[in-house]
Amino acid sequence: MSVLTGRGGVPRVLNETVTTTGREYTFPFTCLWLMLRTASAPIRMYFREVDFDASVNYVEIAVGATYWEGPAEVSSIWLQSVGVGSATVEMIGFQRRG
Repeated sequence: MSVLTGRGGVPRVLNETVTTTGREYTFPFTCLWLMLRTASAPIRMYFREVDFDASVNYVEIAVGATYWEGPAEVSSIWLQSVGVGSATVEMIGFQRRG
């Protein structure tokens, strides 16, 4: 099984800078599988705006070399840096086919 078959689409690498204020990031496509990592500061990822506004139901991604990954059929996510300053985030979204 290839990576493309296992992840369900064509990979697109995206880099973003996220602050403690946080913001919505809209993908230029719908992805089926998402991978994120940060090297500068921990981040929180939210799948819904209502969760972002209430600061609940998030995935916290620690600083490190490994990716958080999982199935996520989304066209946007909300990202927020945890702690002081901003975080550089590398995202790999696997574009939905068709």
